[in-house]
Amino acid sequence: MLLQQQPQQQQNEDFHLPDVYAISLQEIVPLNAVNILMSASETLAAMESWTQVFLDILNANEESVAFSLLDRVAVVGTCLIVFVRSQHLLDAQTIDMDTVLSSSLNLGQLYTGNKAAVAVRVRVYDRTLCFVSVHFCAHRGTTAALTRTEHMTYTVQQLAFYGCVETQRPEHRSVCSGTEEALLLEQESVVMPASLEVGDHDLVVLMGDLNSRMLENINHERVWSIVNAWGGTASGVGVDHAGAAETMISWDELWSEPMASTLRNLRFQEGQVTFAPTYKLTPGSSKYHVPSTEKPKKVFNHCPAWCDRVLYAVRSGVGCTQSKYMSAPVFMSDHLPVYSVFELEKVKSSEEGGGGSGSAGEESKASEVRTEEARVKSLKFVRMKSANHGMCGGGECNVM
Repeated sequence: MLLQQQPQQQQNEDFHLPDVYAISLQEIVPLNAVNILMSASETLAAMESWTQVFLDILNANEESVAFSLLDRVAVVGTCLIVFVRSQHLLDAQTIDMDTVLSSSLNLGQLYTGNKAAVAVRVRVYDRTLCFVSVHFCAHRGTTAALTRTEHMTYTVQQLAFYGCVETQRPEHRSVCSGTEEALLLEQESVVMPASLEVGDHDLVVLMGDLNSRMLENINHERVWSIVNAWGGTASGVGVDHAGAAETMISWDELWSEPMASTLRNLRFQEGQVTFAPTYKLTPGSSKYHVPSTEKPKKVFNHCPAWCDRVLYAVRSGVGCTQSKYMSAPVFMSDHLPVYSVFELEKVKSSEEGGGGSGSAGEESKASEVRTEEARVKSLKFVRMKSANHGMCGGGECNVM
């Protein structure tokens, strides 16, 4: 997921490197019993390795733009790494590091970490952003689809960012002046708990392996007939993947019930899918994996599907457009990665001049958004350690 933070008048200019990169990864370590239940060391090592790989790539750009790590979080194999232009970290008016928080949830059976959701939130200029990386229940069929719907609901309702906020409260103090006792009102600073939910943001981007499959009643032969018609590859010059996607997307479970109602209730939307199914590929190749007919369960489960998605929710009155949504020709694993580019409108302060969006009506809406966010904006978060060691696979982790 790439994010450009621009005033409206700049949105029609040529594309430049984004201000924010949010990268979602799944299965960065083997999903074995040791990693899922006890060890966090392999997850941390893998996350550090991937962080360095992405930093090397981002900082080798032709525009000589430097990028730095904003935050990262992982549970077993599910990981989210967020980078920003280094210049933004030097300006507290652009990114206030006190607003950078991360959180995580275990979603596996008995709440183990083989399936999970992790998130990072931040305030950029006057906009609040929340990035969520997920890995939902696998396999095809009605039962698995219901579990994925539960995972989606649980992720948005329970994934939260916790911290502390310093506040002032009046406290009565008794003092003596001669023979008279006086009650004085004293202001004392106290620390109170505070939390933010996923929905408390101007822009929420949820991405990763949602494991969405073809509907159970769709015969896999219908899918394979279309896939084989373009040569059985997920990428290729002259292949009309958009036309094929238009035909097959109605067979996809994500926007069918019960998930469709859940997504609409959570205000999520998705750009048009014009790329080939992202699963299941033969690693190192653009060819789809063809399971043996002697294994009917795998034939059913490994039917090509759009497992990997990017969903987003935008608060009313916030200027945000999705300019790109497509797959990337990277064939390292059995999933084809997807990416999206968003252009988020910056709200200008009065000191910068202008009204941000331009029109009085749009500025009024932006003012309402700022008013609604006043409580969040005023919070001064302090990083705390989680007492729930299971959240990071057995090791100590930050919950923010």
